[in-house]
Amino acid sequence: MFQTDVNHFLQHINNPVWTCFMEGISALGSYHFYLLFLFALIFSIEYRKGFIVLQCMLWSNFFTVWLKDILNMPRPYHVDAELRIFENLQGVPRLKNGGAVSFFSTLPQYTLEQLRNSGEISNGFPSGHTSTATSFWISAGVLLRKKGVLISAVVFVLLTIVSRLFLAQHFLADIVGGLFIGIIPVFIVFYGVIRRNVLENWLAFKFWQNKTSLFFWIAPLLLLLLPDTQVSLVGTIIGVNAGAWLACRNGFPSSEGSFWKRMVRFFVSIIVFSLINLFFGKLTLQLTNDGILFSKNVIEFGLVFYLSTRLCLHLKLFENRLTDAQPMP
Repeated sequence: MFQTDVNHFLQHINNPVWTCFMEGISALGSYHFYLLFLFALIFSIEYRKGFIVLQCMLWSNFFTVWLKDILNMPRPYHVDAELRIFENLQGVPRLKNGGAVSFFSTLPQYTLEQLRNSGEISNGFPSGHTSTATSFWISAGVLLRKKGVLISAVVFVLLTIVSRLFLAQHFLADIVGGLFIGIIPVFIVFYGVIRRNVLENWLAFKFWQNKTSLFFWIAPLLLLLLPDTQVSLVGTIIGVNAGAWLACRNGFPSSEGSFWKRMVRFFVSIIVFSLINLFFGKLTLQLTNDGILFSKNVIEFGLVFYLSTRLCLHLKLFENRLTDAQPMP
């Protein structure tokens, strides 16, 4: 699965419209695109379900980035100079016939050594676009239980896969790895959290009633024990959980309301995020210590969730006051 045959097959479609379409689909896999979808889902559609989707994405994103850093694998355009590339890659090494010799074999050791020694590898395995699209669309589709969302989920995940292969950004193995990393957190969150009503006990801080609620606090901290872990991503997970817990101590907000109330809630959350991110973004450029970066992300994302939620409640943008959360159907 580390061969480039699939990439070559898809690149036989040499059409500028198709190329533009593939680049557009790939661009939609960016952080900002999913950020808009998440805020819309949480603040405009249903807070609790949106929060669950966010959990799936946060865990998927952590393990995607962690594996990329640990494995340090090349991309198809690194090992096959005959593949077309669609971005400026000046100075990036491109080998000839550096791919795997068979479908189930890995990349040759001499290929990996040569590329890693060059210092220009951009961490191909697993596919981040695929894991993000899978965790978001699958969890959203299952939770919302709407035919249109489920169809959109399948279509967008498939288009994301095709675009990353066409653009020679990933091997088939990267795609398969991304699918697994996107799906596994969904199963863990769904079967370990939702079906046991952990969310309700977590908000009430009743750890003694359901130990699985420790998922929100202890499990993220254990990630810090992994080698070469991204402490900033762990800080993001804990910050999101802390902000939501502080804002929703009496239960998740009701997401009912008119179209205009839903839209205003969405824009309030985006504005709060943008202002906080602007402030902390300037600090990030000056921070290098892991402990400080961890604390920065805890505070930043905790404030985003807490202030966005409490401001919407204060402005009476949520239809009802906070009420006790009911078990997920």
